[in-house]
Amino acid sequence: MERSLFFLILFLPLSFVIGPAAVEVNIFFINIIFLYSFFKKKFPINFDELFSLFVVFIFFALISSLFNSADSLSFIKGLFYLRFFILALAIKYFYENNSDLLKITGYVFLTVMLLVSITGLLEYLGFNLFQDVRSNYNNRISGVFGDELILGSYLLKFFFITFGILLVSERLSLITIFILVFSGLIIFISNERINTLLFVCALIIFFFLTLKKPTAKVLFISITIIGLSFIIYKNQSSWIKFYNYIILSTPLQKIVKLEHDEKQYPIRTYGYFKLFDTAIETSKLHFPLGVGVRNFRNECKIIIKNKGKKNYICDTHPHNIYFEILSETGFFGLVCFVLFLFFLIKKNIGNHIELKLRSLNYVILFVLFWPLATSGSFFNNFYAGLIWINISFYFVFTSKNIKSF
Repeated sequence: MERSLFFLILFLPLSFVIGPAAVEVNIFFINIIFLYSFFKKKFPINFDELFSLFVVFIFFALISSLFNSADSLSFIKGLFYLRFFILALAIKYFYENNSDLLKITGYVFLTVMLLVSITGLLEYLGFNLFQDVRSNYNNRISGVFGDELILGSYLLKFFFITFGILLVSERLSLITIFILVFSGLIIFISNERINTLLFVCALIIFFFLTLKKPTAKVLFISITIIGLSFIIYKNQSSWIKFYNYIILSTPLQKIVKLEHDEKQYPIRTYGYFKLFDTAIETSKLHFPLGVGVRNFRNECKIIIKNKGKKNYICDTHPHNIYFEILSETGFFGLVCFVLFLFFLIKKNIGNHIELKLRSLNYVILFVLFWPLATSGSFFNNFYAGLIWINISFYFVFTSKNIKSF
């Protein structure tokens, strides 16, 4: 059974390339094999406060779906979200007892990343093997994903866990470093701005945390400030939008007292901001339990019908994890989720975790849960799978049985 579980875990990166159905089938069989082994062998698992908080979070999601959702399947969708936590437990248990197989896992993940990155490079060079969508949306490239513009997101989600797997299983070779650097460059040329920004910031955080000498930290910070200042200068419109929503459309405006050109950089014309406002309005109308799992898509239509399109917009989800959880599971669900993140961070604090690995763990959480980033849907099968694979290996990297090489 363990051999079957191992091959299914190895297949995870490729299943995301094949499509959502492959991801679902793969996670389903991982769940089945793990639960069968759990009940048959009755091996011990430490169900700590993380497990308790996740169960409470799911409880509030189910309650909100049961009482507030117009979608009859919302309750079932919330219930089946448990499969992702079972996935995390399965991967954690497997590698705690088979840490010698981490090296093979790292090589397989790295190989899939290399092949995916090559398809992105070929498209960038004009060899459109799948589908040319660059001219349709901000000149972005998608590689093997065709009309799904998720190349940068996919590579980012697998980059740091693959790096971590290799970090705990071997000394990084030149070929390994080359493939990681190559994949990082493809994240840049994918032209996905938020994923590129997260990648750059994640690297900055990692190197800053791993530098030990104070002079090296000062030099690194200085270079970073100069580099980021140049990026901001060259991309003023994007940064102005960010600045508008975070500063000028909040009470912080009274503190900073800065002038704003509303005609040149209108705050409310950016679609994502309207989605955030719609999510907040949804949470107000259905306080404190939210509208139900994956039911924002229905509620936003009602809000637009009643209040118009000037300040609100509709989509399948709010494109931010925190706004999505707030609108669909309510205030109580968001509190449980934030506490869950707090205990995830707490789990990474301890002398049993070496500096590089501890720094990498913080980076993984930053990439997944930085609150000021737009994102896919937390409850969507595909995106949730990417999140929980990262959390799964986060559990592995924070385990007392795992040491970096």
